[in-house]
Amino acid sequence: MSSFAPKTYQSQVLESIEAYAFVVSRNFAETASALRDRLVAGAGFERREVTEFVTAARADQARFDLDNSHVVFQPVPIVLTEKPNLKALPKTIKDKLHWEPKHNILTISAPLTEDETEALKASVTSDAAVTAIADAAEISRTTAIEFFQTPAELGERFHIPQLALRVPSPPAPLPGGEGSQFVLFDDPEVLEYPWDLSPYDAAPTADDLPEQSLTHGAKQAFVAAWLAELLRRDGYTLARANLQKFLIRNLIEARIRDLRKQAVGSAFQQVLFGDDAASRVAVSDLHPFDFHPQAYAPSRDYDGRFGHFDFRKHFYGRMGDFDSKEEFECACWLDMQAQKGRIQFWVRNLVRREGSSFFLQKADDRFYPDFLCCVPGAGDQPGAILAVEYKGADRWTDAKDDRLIGELWAELSGGRCRFVMVKEKRWDGIDSLLQLASTTPPSTCCARATRPGGCCARITRRWWRVSCSGCSSRPMCG
Repeated sequence: MSSFAPKTYQSQVLESIEAYAFVVSRNFAETASALRDRLVAGAGFERREVTEFVTAARADQARFDLDNSHVVFQPVPIVLTEKPNLKALPKTIKDKLHWEPKHNILTISAPLTEDETEALKASVTSDAAVTAIADAAEISRTTAIEFFQTPAELGERFHIPQLALRVPSPPAPLPGGEGSQFVLFDDPEVLEYPWDLSPYDAAPTADDLPEQSLTHGAKQAFVAAWLAELLRRDGYTLARANLQKFLIRNLIEARIRDLRKQAVGSAFQQVLFGDDAASRVAVSDLHPFDFHPQAYAPSRDYDGRFGHFDFRKHFYGRMGDFDSKEEFECACWLDMQAQKGRIQFWVRNLVRREGSSFFLQKADDRFYPDFLCCVPGAGDQPGAILAVEYKGADRWTDAKDDRLIGELWAELSGGRCRFVMVKEKRWDGIDSLLQLASTTPPSTCCARATRPGGCCARITRRWWRVSCSGCSSRPMCG
């Protein structure tokens, strides 16, 4: 008897709610497949969900669940001295076999049951061929089946330092010492920026009131000055302005929003990219983002539309969809490097998924890098974090703000984090950073980033560059 547990995870709790169904079958794979089919047809689950929901209750049975993406079957070749009579076999068995007449090799592409093995043995006449088929069929049911677990399932933790902004010290010391002066930078509203609607700005434009960040008096003065400027122009009278008061209201509101956006952008540029930026902003583990093992929830899973690849080192069993085939190929390249040991694991970052997405705050939006990679560390030292963003050539120019905030995040981390943006499949830019990460351990200067005059305070004057795909990645200070 085989048991499976359809699981439902809630992101706010660690406990899982499990329902159990028991099905009797001689074929374990058929049992799992039938249970998934019933969940789709009778319980309303989606096909992409049931692969993750239905799991073997016993670990030693999980390796036989061939519909599970965690199970990989290695084909088993058999060299025979005679051609088997495949025409006499049922289609279910023939679908698991491939015959190469040129080399007399029969390849088993899926596990053969004992009954299927007996049928295949009957298709040959020599004792040597019968013995070879029996041995290969046994291998197909045992050592040819490989079961692996994702890093999240193995209990790995994935922490990524985030940008933090210095705020005025509280009247009384807070727990955490010096670090308590920094808050997570996740909203441009935490910036202190000048916001004054002076009459100088109150002029109608051809392109363009409820703004809560302004006082009633400031808005009243602005509207009065704006109307005065309008009435000084030829062809505009008070009567005409009264007839178009709703249009004028919309124009004034648009102008106020534009001025506010300019004020926030100016403050953002000064605070994060000014000469003394390192004294006001930092990247450290005081405010890390944690990829929770059970909190990855893509709005759309990758369904193979750009091709199929056996991803082995993705942090989760599920994977968010890709925006383009080149982005998919970038993910394949990263996973191949991970299988070589150059990357410990990686994750397809999601966009605007609260609790599941790592982001870097910009003046008017958030930047979500496509991929986050954990590089193997040395000894007890944690490895570097590599953020990779893939951009199509047609969007390269518009991505300037993304490159700037990504490079700043890397610079302020003291070597703990690296950032690269690539295009046109230029994987050499990523390769350069991986080579550097394998030879240069992350600096400890991020612990001093909160102190003016520390290592990170000098990054605007001392950094080296790695050129790649048209951008300059500046991942380390010193």
